[in-house]
Amino acid sequence: MSGDEERWYPDQPRWWKYVGRAQENLLAVTGASTAPGDRTVIRVDLESEVLDAGYSVRVDTSVEDQQNHPTDVEVALTSEVQGDKIPGTGYVRYLRYKWD
Repeated sequence: MSGDEERWYPDQPRWWKYVGRAQENLLAVTGASTAPGDRTVIRVDLESEVLDAGYSVRVDTSVEDQQNHPTDVEVALTSEVQGDKIPGTGYVRYLRYKWD
């Protein structure tokens, strides 16, 4: 979630469902909304042990007064698809990751 205004919390009900469960192992990155036509690049440094270890990245998106996409794009962190453009199904055009 971007920002701390509680009025936006209901826009991502699935997110709050997972956050409320103690047994879920989630690590989240949030960011401000982008303007139409803009793009956002997010860099996350992860340990090399995460690659090919059963972890995945999922992007949930929503826009005020428009459609929510609880799983806009999801991909397993594997060396096999590293560098590929994984298309989104909503507001995300694609997701791509790589290890240095």
